[in-house]
Amino acid sequence: MMLKTTKDAIIEDLLRARPRGPVGKRVTYTVNEEYDYDKHKHVRTPVPSDDQWGYSDQEIYSLDLRSKDDVEKYVLNRWFEGKSVWNLGRQKATLTRRVNKLWNDRIEDIVIRVSRRGGAGIYSVRKGYYRSDGEFGHIYASTKEEAQRFADMFFGYLVPDSNPRIDFIRFGTPKEVVVLNAQTIHRAAENIKRFQDKIEEMMNAIAQQKMWLDTLHTVEKQQLDAEA
Repeated sequence: MMLKTTKDAIIEDLLRARPRGPVGKRVTYTVNEEYDYDKHKHVRTPVPSDDQWGYSDQEIYSLDLRSKDDVEKYVLNRWFEGKSVWNLGRQKATLTRRVNKLWNDRIEDIVIRVSRRGGAGIYSVRKGYYRSDGEFGHIYASTKEEAQRFADMFFGYLVPDSNPRIDFIRFGTPKEVVVLNAQTIHRAAENIKRFQDKIEEMMNAIAQQKMWLDTLHTVEKQQLDAEA
């Protein structure tokens, strides 16, 4: 997992008008000048020597910003003390500008491409498209195709009418699966305990109902015997 200091440094760089790139892969720029018919003037556009400003797919994806909402939350927490968008006032324009630059102009295409392609790393496995459908756990695979085979092999019985859904979470190692699945195992243990408590509660309720029925039968018998 990427260190927070590294993540913050990369994002700060990507928010520059001309990102510099990481040490050892510094980016240079040329200027492309074209006539903009909408603006009715020549426009000078800086063109980086690297389309991704020296950063690899893995570095960009490891920022763990998978949507515009993720970027907005990050920017709010980083520069606006975690305030709500509705409490920013005039600062909202600054928020919008940073979110759009980071997501729309810098990382969106890379994140979508990597998410679809996958890679050697960690995949989540769940029943359906939505997270509320329930997560079965995490697996390591070297490719997305391999991840789907593993998911079908290990969790296919839980989705008899289709195939388990997989999502590429991040680049990583098999050891990280243990850490991620520990959370899932803990949730499963809590669910088992809750179900057991519910079973015990229902068994007690059933026992009470049986006692009530036995009592009614006893009352009926005694009253019939007394009448006789």
